[in-house]
Amino acid sequence: MSNVNDQQEYIEPELIEEDSEHKISKASDVVTILDRFQVYLDSPLKRFSSLTSKAYKAIDKEDPSNLLFALIPEEGINPRINISKKFMGKGLNGTLKLIAYSSEVVKSEGRSATFFIYKKPLGPALADIYKSLLPRELPNNIIRPILTTLRLLEQQAISHRNIRVNNIYFADKEQTELVLGDCITSMPGASQPVVYETIERAMADKHGRGTGNASDDIYALGVMIVHILEGAQPLHGYSKYDLLKMKIEEGSYSSLSPAQISEPRLIDFLRGCLSDDASIRWTIEDAENWVESARVTPPQQEKTPRPTRPFEFNGKSFTNTRQIAEELGQNPGKVQELVDGSIYHWVMKDLKDVESAVMISNIIDDPIRSSNVFMFSSYMCMALDPYGPIRYKTLNIMIDSLGYTLSYYVINSLPLIDFSELILRNIAKDWLERQMLGPLTTLYGKLIQKLGKILRDKRIGGGIERCLYELAPGLNCLSPLLKDEYVTDIRGLLPALNRVAPYVNQDERPLDKHITAFIIANLDSKDVLPHLESLRDVNVSYSTLGMLSLLATVQWRCKNKPVPHLSQWLGKHIKGAAEIYRNVDTRKKVLKRLEKLLKQGSLPDIYQEIGDKDRRRADDKAFKVAEDEYVLAMREDNLLVDDYQELHFHGHRIGEQVATVAGIIFSIFGIIGYMLYTLMAAIH
Repeated sequence: MSNVNDQQEYIEPELIEEDSEHKISKASDVVTILDRFQVYLDSPLKRFSSLTSKAYKAIDKEDPSNLLFALIPEEGINPRINISKKFMGKGLNGTLKLIAYSSEVVKSEGRSATFFIYKKPLGPALADIYKSLLPRELPNNIIRPILTTLRLLEQQAISHRNIRVNNIYFADKEQTELVLGDCITSMPGASQPVVYETIERAMADKHGRGTGNASDDIYALGVMIVHILEGAQPLHGYSKYDLLKMKIEEGSYSSLSPAQISEPRLIDFLRGCLSDDASIRWTIEDAENWVESARVTPPQQEKTPRPTRPFEFNGKSFTNTRQIAEELGQNPGKVQELVDGSIYHWVMKDLKDVESAVMISNIIDDPIRSSNVFMFSSYMCMALDPYGPIRYKTLNIMIDSLGYTLSYYVINSLPLIDFSELILRNIAKDWLERQMLGPLTTLYGKLIQKLGKILRDKRIGGGIERCLYELAPGLNCLSPLLKDEYVTDIRGLLPALNRVAPYVNQDERPLDKHITAFIIANLDSKDVLPHLESLRDVNVSYSTLGMLSLLATVQWRCKNKPVPHLSQWLGKHIKGAAEIYRNVDTRKKVLKRLEKLLKQGSLPDIYQEIGDKDRRRADDKAFKVAEDEYVLAMREDNLLVDDYQELHFHGHRIGEQVATVAGIIFSIFGIIGYMLYTLMAAIH
């Protein structure tokens, strides 16, 4: 179970950290990004670091007066690169300005990573000064600017998912401009203390909390205001288990809000933001209306009735089904103990929850679900906590975290069978049908159906690898061939393969399942599918030609420079593809021209040479003519053989007949001679 360390995720700041300008760095500790930005790996900045990323001093060589810092995600983290471009340049008002990002090798740690270069805020973090804030200042000085930024993010279909006191800064020394900190270098919600997450998302694993939406950011904003009012993180020191128990039993507002609030109107704000029912939680518009003093009625959440007696399970006492589901999710092997304890009767009689009791009964009576302990446990969790995370084996995730979860499992070499079964056994589909997500239900339903189809396709271009890049846009290609590279953009794929070509085993093809899936997910399908079909051909020559055509399409679409090392690597494989030409002279000419083209590194030109449609058509036509001529010649030859055999047969028969007649004639003459001889002897 969770321990106290699960919740001890926020540390009170001491002083604003100053850069050590006098420190002299070794060359090995300095990484140059995009030939412009120098990152000092021996100068960490705790002020901007988080649970999932480290901050370092950075300098702009073109403009040293430009105050910057770099953020590098921890190893095993899949950052939100897919939203990075929206923060670039002028970016989004009210957020830290992202200057650049690029994948480089972190020499001191022996790995590759994406570096995010941010403009450093001139003022302090909110965490540095929040204890000096007066409650009456919060609506206009803190809440209003954050809501304005959340509105802009919502218009860009972005949820921040990283709102807390130590990730909000003042952009200026005068402390008049408030900006939200980084939300890119972490998986959504993974850096958040548990208390800042809604009950559902707090139950999920860190990598499975999901992208969420503005409603989750509003909840986090409410927790942050409590943090400011309390002068400390609410429920700090509580374990995850105890924190969730309190939230579930008493509700977030009751368990988190201070006993005394000197600014009474903040009560409505906290009640609206901290509603555990997402359908009635305040929207950004509701909160904005509250700031403008318009009357907004805070939601009144119904309290779950307490049972007359607790339910005993796994050595603990429970008064609600959500806690039981959480306990079962952590201990799926105990599901039979739950059934033996007559959970059905407790839910029906003590909680008087007929709907949940019926669901439990149906699951128990289902021979397929109840025959597998993990499926049985998963569906029991759905019945006990319909809006909680999907719980199955090692998975404890929200539906909108599928991409981050799969990438986390692949990056950290965790077993992938659980993810595959989640889709193929319809567990995710059945969980989704119990939600009230509106249009998102249809959207995720189609996604799950697509994933199932991909997972069942075990050929290259399908399977778990294809799911990975379809679900996690911006994820670097995880091919073993690129283990020393960090390719997050399709435009960098061929240059990376060109760099590694001299150092790999060139007997291997430069196109494995990961690279193929990465290409398919990052290029328009209409450009890819014809080449994919050729790549899957059982004929090695056609399969090799498909590999070449797919890589040539990437070079053409991305306008890549020549890749001579990669093309010569390809040459070891595509020379065999010349076997598609039946004409020996044509084959020799093609191979001769290929030798020159392979050194030049233009894959479209190489493909045009070996896969030229007109030449192949002419070769096929000539082969067809030759084939017809051969068939005709063979037919004539067979006729001659047949005629010869027939003549030979008749000649043999005639010979036999002639010999027989001649023998008879000679026999007659012999008899006549003998008779004449006998007659003459008698006369004499």
